[in-house]
Amino acid sequence: MSHFLSELLEKDSVLSPVLCYSKKKTFEVISTAASKKVGIPTINLLKLLNDREDLGSTYIGNGFVMPHAVIPDDAKETSILLILDKPICYNVEENTFADVFLAFFLHEKTAAEHAEELELICKDLGDSIKIKQLRFIKNISTQVHVSLLRHFDSALNDEKSEKD
Repeated sequence: MSHFLSELLEKDSVLSPVLCYSKKKTFEVISTAASKKVGIPTINLLKLLNDREDLGSTYIGNGFVMPHAVIPDDAKETSILLILDKPICYNVEENTFADVFLAFFLHEKTAAEHAEELELICKDLGDSIKIKQLRFIKNISTQVHVSLLRHFDSALNDEKSEKD
């Protein structure tokens, strides 16, 4: 498993199932959870997520969203996995609904260094089968955490094998 991913997604960073009725509330829950880890006020993280979302939707597909924000270098990096009890309307214009959110709060340098891994996560969790697996075990945060880390370990090893 990539040390990068296992360090960012801690067991207590998996929130499941969570009841939210809007994108706004979902981003607030993510920002509140991340604030405790990165040491930046919730309102500031919420603004960073919304500012990034204004540049273009972070909706990947099949109900999966990967919101992210660049944080100052003196803040601790983290990731939050939020699985909603029921999907919410994520984008009215595109008629998209979402219930699995994997949010990243990274330093600019880290995001650049691990762009390939982040892209792999996007591609992989955009797959309907992988998302269904996470939804199925969403009531047990520990199982979600272990399952996700094992999956990424396997996917990254497969990717490296193909390159060699």
